[in-house]
Amino acid sequence: MGPLLLRILIATLVACSPPAKSMVAPVVAPVVASQPSPLPSSTDSSLPGVDWCNRGYGATHPTLADCRGTVEQRHRAGEGMWGVEHYKLATTVYGDLTGDGHEDALIVLETTLRPVLIQPNPPAARAELWLIERQGTELILYTTESAETVPTSVSIANGAATLVWNQDGRRCTAEWRFAGVGQTAVKSARRCTP
Repeated sequence: MGPLLLRILIATLVACSPPAKSMVAPVVAPVVASQPSPLPSSTDSSLPGVDWCNRGYGATHPTLADCRGTVEQRHRAGEGMWGVEHYKLATTVYGDLTGDGHEDALIVLETTLRPVLIQPNPPAARAELWLIERQGTELILYTTESAETVPTSVSIANGAATLVWNQDGRRCTAEWRFAGVGQTAVKSARRCTP
C-alpha cells in the first residue's frame, strides 16, 4: 500500500471514530426538557391503555416498533455516524410523579450504545426513565433520566419512583422524584442490603 493511500485510510478512520472519551465508556448525563415536549396524541383516554411499544416520542427520542428503536449517534448534524443507541422498552409503571393528583407514566427502557468500530468488550446496558403526563388529549414527555443498570423492578408511591436492582447477591434500591420542568430529577443514593 502506497504512503498516500495509507494516509487517506488513517484520516478516514480518525474522522469516523467516536470522540476519545467515548472509546472507553460513554458518560450519560440526564437530558432535561426546558419545556415539556408534546408527543403525538393518543386516542386512548387512560395512560395504561396507550401502546407505548408502538409509537413516536418526538424529535429527540426514538420511535418504538415492537418495543424497540434505534438512534444514530453523530459527531455533528450531517457528519459521520460513530455509534447506534439501541432502545428496548423494559416496563411501564403508573402513579402520580408530577404532584398534580393525576396518574403519570414512567417508562423504563434498556439502552445499549454500540460503536460503529469494533470494541474489545460488549457494550453494557443501562436504563433511561421517561416521565409522561396526559394533559387533555396530549401526552407530554417531561424528562429523561438515566441509570447505570436496568432495574429489576420499579414502583411508584407517595410521589416517588422506587427502583430496585440485584447487585452481587444484594438487593439495592434508589428513589427518584420529579423536581419540575427544567430540573434534573432528585435521586437518592443507592442503598444495598444483604
